[in-house]
Amino acid sequence: MRFSQFRALFPVTRRYIYLDAASMAPLAEPVKQAVLRYLEEAQQGGALFYNEWYSRIEEAREKAARLLGAARGEIALLTNTSQGVNLVTQLVEWRRGDKVIVSELDFPANVLPFLNLRRKGVEVVYLKGFFTPSEVEAALDEHTRMVSLSHVLYQSGYRVDIEAIGKLCEERGVLFHVDAIQSLGVFEVDVKRAKIDFLSAGCYKWLLAPLGSAIFFAREEHLEATPVLGWRSVEDFLSLNVKNYAPLREAQKFELGNLAVAPLLGLAEALSLISRVGRRRIEKHVLELASAAIEAARERGIEVVSDFPEENRSGIVALRRAGVTKAKLLEQGIIATVRESIRLSPHAYNTRDEVSQAIAKIASL
Repeated sequence: MRFSQFRALFPVTRRYIYLDAASMAPLAEPVKQAVLRYLEEAQQGGALFYNEWYSRIEEAREKAARLLGAARGEIALLTNTSQGVNLVTQLVEWRRGDKVIVSELDFPANVLPFLNLRRKGVEVVYLKGFFTPSEVEAALDEHTRMVSLSHVLYQSGYRVDIEAIGKLCEERGVLFHVDAIQSLGVFEVDVKRAKIDFLSAGCYKWLLAPLGSAIFFAREEHLEATPVLGWRSVEDFLSLNVKNYAPLREAQKFELGNLAVAPLLGLAEALSLISRVGRRRIEKHVLELASAAIEAARERGIEVVSDFPEENRSGIVALRRAGVTKAKLLEQGIIATVRESIRLSPHAYNTRDEVSQAIAKIASL
């Protein structure tokens, strides 16, 4: 599929310069149709379509596993990143004095669940600034139980070398959890090569799926534990046995009960769409757009916060310019996030010309 064809599937591009994938990606027409099909079927037949819906959802699980280089049984389909991170905290038998290493620049979803472990005597250690693998190594000691980091930091777009850090963790016998919400769908995440134990990722950003869909990965060796249990967490769940049970030996047991069917059907379609375009092609295009934004901003005297080495760049470009607000950008037809910086996050539906226009308009404010 050509990028022009891909772009045509996103009606929002005909009205706005949409540079906010890091917040929420707009839905492509096929993804919307997948959700509408579910609503029509639910209205017209209800439970008649139940098995068919779950069959389509299993396609999403298989595609997610292929995307991550994981086994199908290592994938659970959840509703958000926070659910996955909290599940990680329950899958480990924590000991008083254990340490978890996190980033002070990370999103709260990947930090607060570990702060909640303080009640069990677990210490949270913060990495400062835009850390390197060597700085992670320096923070490790004999009490470090887990390193939990985002692949891409949400505000600056700094891309972490998860393969180097995963290797360090494996060598030290430390568990490694990755929050991949700001990278999955654009950047390669191979859970085996990066020695990842657990991964959590909401799918409504770079994976182009609806809100309410998320992917969770747990390495097979961690699937013995069953810290949570629901009626669909057991073998032969259709027997509805309330006296005895045998938990599933795969990550699907963490889904507990009925799934968020509509968002996950949308996810199945979104994963197909990414596959048709090609994840590697998307990565190349997104990085080219990010570089174009950085170059144009420099030329116009706009401060570039995310002026990182190429290996640490992502689809997020953070800029600083006094007086620019989200409302002012919207007046210019630009959708982006503004906090302490202006965060531009183009996806494969954007063009280089759009990025140039956006920078020019920001410079004029």
